[in-house]
Amino acid sequence: MGKIKTITADLIRDDDGGYSVFCPELDISARGRSMEDAFDKFEEAVRDFLDGHDKGRYLH
Repeated sequence: MGKIKTITADLIRDDDGGYSVFCPELDISARGRSMEDAFDKFEEAVRDFLDGHDKGRYLH
């Protein structure tokens, strides 16, 4: 069984009314017009990152 790691996802309301989600541990962020949109895009970005990591595209 693999090691479990906890990550942080910070939600930030932008000046224009949109939202950003940032994960400092993975250095991944996403932006959306709503909280749901931002988290959906963030989830997609994390999946892409993990997929790339499994294929050896990332060094960390």
